[in-house]
Parts: sequence; C-alpha cells; structure tokens
Amino acid sequence: MTLLHNKYEYSMLKDDLGSGTYGSCYRAYNRLTQQYVALKIIPLKVDSNVNKIIQEAELLESLIHPHIAHGVEHFTDVVAGQNSLVIVMDFYELGSVRQFVNDNFDSILQIPLHTRQKWALQLTCALEFLHQNNLIHRDLKLENLFLSKDLNLFLGDFGIARSLEGSMAKTFLGTIETIAPEVLADEKYGTEADVWSLGCIWHELFGGEKAFTGAMGAIVLKIGSADYKRLQGGKFENSANEMMQKEREKRPSAEQIMKQYRDEYQALLKGDVVCEEKKS
Repeated sequence: MTLLHNKYEYSMLKDDLGSGTYGSCYRAYNRLTQQYVALKIIPLKVDSNVNKIIQEAELLESLIHPHIAHGVEHFTDVVAGQNSLVIVMDFYELGSVRQFVNDNFDSILQIPLHTRQKWALQLTCALEFLHQNNLIHRDLKLENLFLSKDLNLFLGDFGIARSLEGSMAKTFLGTIETIAPEVLADEKYGTEADVWSLGCIWHELFGGEKAFTGAMGAIVLKIGSADYKRLQGGKFENSANEMMQKEREKRPSAEQIMKQYRDEYQALLKGDVVCEEKKS
C-alpha cells in the first residue's frame, strides 16, 4: 500500500482507475474522513505544463455545484520516485457514464428513460452554471460524466476548460465526435460550442447511438455540414436537434434549455417519472 499526505492510502495495482492525458487515477481511502476519494497523479516533468495542470485543480476546487465533480485539494508529493502533483477529487462509485453503459448494457436505450432524462438535465444544469460563470468546458462527452451509486450525474475533467472573460476561444480542442462545426472550421467560439456538444450527448442518450461515427475524415465532413440523423419523437429529442444546428446563433443557451425543462428537472430530482414516450 502507498500512503500520501499522511492520509490517502491506495494500492497502485488494486485501485487503478485508468490513465489520462497527463497521469493516472486511483481510488484511495482517506484515513481521516474514512471515505474513498479519487487521486489524479501527474508526474511533474521538466517540460510539463505545470501551470495548466494546477489551474485545473484550482478550478475543480472552486466550482461548487450539485452536479459538478468536486475537487477536494491538491498538493505535490513524491510518487513512485517522481515529483508529482496529486489532485484529490470526490470518488464516484459507478465511474463514467460510458463505462457504466459498456459494463452493464448492450445499448444505452436499455437504461430507463426517466434516468436518461435526469442525466440530460443534470448535465445541462451544470453547464448552465459554468456558462453563467464565464467558463466553457470544451470537452463534453460521456467519458467525462461520472455517476454516484444512486445514479446521479456529475460533470468532470476540466483539463481544457477555459475562462471566456468577455472574449471567445480560438484553440482547437475537444473530442472529434462531439466537437462543434465552428471549432472544426478554426473559428472563434463561445458557449454555443458547448451547447452543440451537449446536443451530441442528448442525441446519444435518446437516440441510442452517436450522431457522428466512422473514419475521422468522414466525421469532420459530416459535422461541418451538420449531416446527422435527426431524432424523431418528443420534447427531449426535439431539443437535441435544436442544440445541433450548424448556425450557432440558432442554438438555445443552456439557461434557455433549463428554463424550458425546469418542471421536469424538479420532478426527476424528486424521483417522479415524467417520461414522454416517442410518437410512432
């Protein structure tokens, strides 16, 4: 067993949660609180972007919202002989939505509709909070959405999040299947790019498959022309289509979406079933 900061105990073999761009993640036991946490351990190499990594840690700790993954603290320590930055986060028992689906279902549509609706609105609520605080996430995808054991959703992985501060972003970042047309076109972009990505997630939640699949070149062409299969059915399906309009000015904001779904959101949080069946 390894002990960090005199309180976080974990096994590199038994508690491995996977690796990312910058480092590895582990489940750890906090001896003081007697609760599990997630540790993101990032070796601090000479050429690493330390300031960017610390920025992610500070951002996680500053964002207090019921559907955003919470950062507990961060510190430096020697791990496996390397000076490393350790980011401590809340631990989500069921992992990411992608992991949960892959491990338990043949199709995401096998998950009860009211659960998928709850996830869609919890994510939108978190995104509304980010945008109200002049932040864009820039990498929305099922792999960055985490689930607690009671199936509530938390938005995480803010490694490439950016503060708008009155301007628009320009850097090409994100995951190709959920990236907005204006980002692919190397144009300046803002919160509307997140809304497109949100629409891609809603599309998969209610349509059962990704909006864009295939070779990267084909995906780029399809996204550039907004060439995807529109969902047919009820209110949630129609909203997904509205978010994925090529003209960014036509997309609703996260705030507008939440206003439209405020009653459903409150009902779903209380456990009420508000499913709207697809029209045949």
